[in-house]
Amino acid sequence: MTRTVVSDAPEELLEALPSSSNAQESSAALFTVSRNVPGETLSKLVEHFQNFPSTAIGCLTNGSEDGAGPYRLSYALHKSPQSVLEMVVPFRSSIAGTPKIALGREVGHLDKRVYDGEWAGDAATAAEDLPEALKQLEAKSVSEVIYFSDEQPQGLMKTLDSHLPHAAKLGLLASSTPFVTGRPHTLITGKSIHSDGAVGIAVCRYPARGNSKISIDYNQLQPLGEALEVTVAKGNIILELASSNATRLLLERIQLDLGEVISKEQGFYMGLLPEKQSVATLDELTSVRPILAGDPSRGALSLDTEANIKVGQYVQFFRTASRPTELSDGVDTSAKTLMFSCSTLADASHSAPQNIFTGISEHGVVVGKPDAQSWICSVERSSAAVRL
Repeated sequence: MTRTVVSDAPEELLEALPSSSNAQESSAALFTVSRNVPGETLSKLVEHFQNFPSTAIGCLTNGSEDGAGPYRLSYALHKSPQSVLEMVVPFRSSIAGTPKIALGREVGHLDKRVYDGEWAGDAATAAEDLPEALKQLEAKSVSEVIYFSDEQPQGLMKTLDSHLPHAAKLGLLASSTPFVTGRPHTLITGKSIHSDGAVGIAVCRYPARGNSKISIDYNQLQPLGEALEVTVAKGNIILELASSNATRLLLERIQLDLGEVISKEQGFYMGLLPEKQSVATLDELTSVRPILAGDPSRGALSLDTEANIKVGQYVQFFRTASRPTELSDGVDTSAKTLMFSCSTLADASHSAPQNIFTGISEHGVVVGKPDAQSWICSVERSSAAVRL
């Protein structure tokens, strides 16, 4: 049973809560509630899921800071099919992440546990950090991992990629809630509420099924010219593309595409192409990273990434639409679909499909395709989805 309710009347969210009979039949539950729901109603919504016989996993998501609507509730109740032996395992992680990166850094200054594109550190350390509830699972049986986390999930990303490489991993960075609950983030697992770390579920199937697919919609992200080869780079800074000043190349392409007037809502990004590819579709990109800053005199472009940019790899400039648009609807919206979206605009809640489980955060979404490294997507109004 999957449902998303968006309304300007908070009492309608209470009316949409799953019945006690549905709760009794579920083997697992996920839920999200927008942080702008009035306090008394918010408490009733959370308490309803905390009283489930199975452990309910949830978080507070993006909503207006002034308490105005729309208000949002989404939940997914999972009932294992009789034809397949299936198990849903809830977990709590307190694995430390990494602090927000500076505009520029060099590889030599990194702590060895910082994600450097290969995840520094040895396997033994990663194994010790695996959440307790997941340690006994057979890796090949885990098909999906769904979780909510604080803004520093890199440690958990590393561990899941190392130990569950074939699983699809989809995470939502929970919204900031210091003025709502007094916590930086509000994560719920059963009757416990956490301010940091992560909470989630792992879905196991016997026999194991083929790789689950994560679909991504970047919602009108538009290329600025063709892909270019990185010829000089240090850490997360690109100095030269195709042996030319990287920042000046970006400025030239912006002027050709947009002219002299650039909207304040405009976002600029760098798409990273797979190794040994000089051409790629949006779906083939290994990640899309925000451009933090540029220096035309030095050529330096700083990217929001913990990964080291490698000389010889190809990258491509992108920009967002000049005007805000509705949240993307290009992902699979069939039954049993979970969709997480990144949006700094609280009114994005109005565009939610009703038959899928959704979550919206201003901080971004963790995308971990099977047999690929997880990364944080913070492209405005982008969405990532997986079908269970």
